[in-house]
Amino acid sequence: MRKKCKKIFPNVSNHHKSSYKTGKNALIIKNKNIFECMTTLDIEFENSAKRATTLTYKPNNEELSTLYGLYKQATLGDNTTPRPGFLDLKGKAKWDAWTSKKGLGKDEAKRQYINFVKVLSEKI
Repeated sequence: MRKKCKKIFPNVSNHHKSSYKTGKNALIIKNKNIFECMTTLDIEFENSAKRATTLTYKPNNEELSTLYGLYKQATLGDNTTPRPGFLDLKGKAKWDAWTSKKGLGKDEAKRQYINFVKVLSEKI
């Protein structure tokens, strides 16, 4: 997989590098500049997440649940939180959507999310 890097902290001395965290993406330090590197899959996933918020088609509840479950699985992995209470219907629906993707790897969830957004963006 190719990586694309962007400069996030210019001219930082090496002793400050441990105080910068970017989560899942790699940090590269070169000539006192810190670069954040993302795989092409990560970039495509982020672009799809942005596109999902501007769909001309209004997804139904089942499609929204699928989007939510895939997004959470792709970004956080398996759901380990307790199921919401009896009266929290929306929270339970979200929890169920995310838990239904349990066992799916983050990269595979990203691929499925990207493909699902493409399908939704083609609907009118």
